[in-house]
Amino acid sequence: MPAPELPLELMPKRRPAASVIWLHGLGADAGDLLPAAEQLMREASHPLHVVLPRAPIIAVTRYGRVRLRAWFDVVDDGFDRRARPADLDAAVAEVHRLVRREIERGLPGRRILLAGFSQGAAVALHAALRHAGELLGVAALSGYLPLRDALVAAAVARPVFLAHAADDVVVPLAVAESARDWLVGRGHEVTWWPHASGHAVTEAEVSTLAAWVDTAIGVVGTGEPGR
Repeated sequence: MPAPELPLELMPKRRPAASVIWLHGLGADAGDLLPAAEQLMREASHPLHVVLPRAPIIAVTRYGRVRLRAWFDVVDDGFDRRARPADLDAAVAEVHRLVRREIERGLPGRRILLAGFSQGAAVALHAALRHAGELLGVAALSGYLPLRDALVAAAVARPVFLAHAADDVVVPLAVAESARDWLVGRGHEVTWWPHASGHAVTEAEVSTLAAWVDTAIGVVGTGEPGR
């Protein structure tokens, strides 16, 4: 994989209570998530720092080797087999690097939320479940969970926010429901938010996510993170 580009970062006016590392979808860019990130920062009661990484530009096999921003090459139409393990490992390692960067800046892991849309959601879920330390949780919007055999349940159950549209024609609802059931069966605290707005990040979805993030921050406490 090419070397990662610098992410976009949105800083609150006050010291952040949490950081959100939010991954875009296949063929998109970090800037596509800016409106949603700005809305999340406005509507959350706690000040949030939002990090929007950029996936590398690679040739995507299932799209005729067209070069797109992608967290991993899409090698199969089946959602459980879409990624090569090595490609997904590389994407997860990049997310974990960004988590370490936030911790080195003085923010404890319990105040770091991983989030993603579509392919970015698949990577965020893997990164959260394969992270050995604390996290605030993980939010997956219009996503899926590939290569489950490679996952080991986290020692501490992760709070998980899953949002998906019943009319999603890109990632069918049944794919997300399967991921939800798999996570619940392994002890993760899943909040499921179905909607009917297609394969997109919607304002209603972000409002619901903001409320969920506030609740998650409330659980870990509101003391100064020392940043």
